[in-house]
Amino acid sequence: MTSEQDDSLNKLLGGQGSIAERTRMAKELGDDRLQMAAPYSQQAKEELERRRQLRLVASVRGPMTEDEIELRILRSYVNQHKAAELADPERRNKCVRELDMRQVIAHITGESGPELEYAARLWHGRLAPQHPGSKGPLRPCSDSQINKAAHRYHARAFTDADKAPAWDRIRDLEARQPGIARAERELEQKFRILYSPTQAQRDFDLWVSEAAEVTNYSVGVIFLDVDDFKQLNSSFTESVVDRTLLPDRQRLVAGICLHRGAAYRYGGEELLVLLPNCPIDEAAALAQNIRGQIAVNTFRVQEQAVQMTVSVGVAAWPLHGNTLTTVIERANREERTAKELGKNRVSIAIT
Repeated sequence: MTSEQDDSLNKLLGGQGSIAERTRMAKELGDDRLQMAAPYSQQAKEELERRRQLRLVASVRGPMTEDEIELRILRSYVNQHKAAELADPERRNKCVRELDMRQVIAHITGESGPELEYAARLWHGRLAPQHPGSKGPLRPCSDSQINKAAHRYHARAFTDADKAPAWDRIRDLEARQPGIARAERELEQKFRILYSPTQAQRDFDLWVSEAAEVTNYSVGVIFLDVDDFKQLNSSFTESVVDRTLLPDRQRLVAGICLHRGAAYRYGGEELLVLLPNCPIDEAAALAQNIRGQIAVNTFRVQEQAVQMTVSVGVAAWPLHGNTLTTVIERANREERTAKELGKNRVSIAIT
């Protein structure tokens, strides 16, 4: 054992340093020294338990790094909640605060029973019981990445939607995984708010590759277009609309989709939303929410209050096509149908 580990062990045994420092020292110790410190140090005890649960999950699912497991947890969190819950900020935050990580681990490992309870404590430093002594569901601590994302939602979603903490963490973890092709998520070049069509195809390919692990897996596809766009350009000029209305609408859509899927600029004023592990009825619910929030939102252009509406089409893979292009074409046809029926409405593809 190195002199540094000797020093760390002695400090843990003596309770020296801040909690953060003791947590760091515990992570640096080998298992044998950690066993020695555990009876006297809460941080050593927690680290020992964390390592044990890491081995448990690995035994269920095969060898995985901590990054890989955290990535799965975050993806599961993003994908598991219904669109209607995530559409309303108050309900979304409540959903996050009450998130039972045992359900997430169950989704990841397929385990149940006592093994699941142990696995749920994998992220002991990130989770806490509902209250001291509680045997209820584990809750995210205030310093967890997921909880931070929820509490910062109002402050950041509509001004910096592409950099919300939960998605930041997912991207960071993806970048470290050699088996994941999208080390960097590509933003479209004009506004750099939403993702590019190329990124849409990458995301779709990744989500479809995971379909075998989930029964009745579906990818929801939403296609939306501004109503009466030429009239807006005539009223304010194309350059003014490009600087104000279009980027503001993109931020709004990105914020609504933040924890449920991803939004992409597909061309001109047309936007695309992809929703992994999402049946078409949930995609339709989110589409209605997007349409409704845009319709009631007041946009500002040259000190003038402007209302904007969109027509929206909804389809799903594999129900309406085997490729992303095919499903987008179907959603686009539904969007045109919505316009023909009077605009400011959602049209849903049927089989």
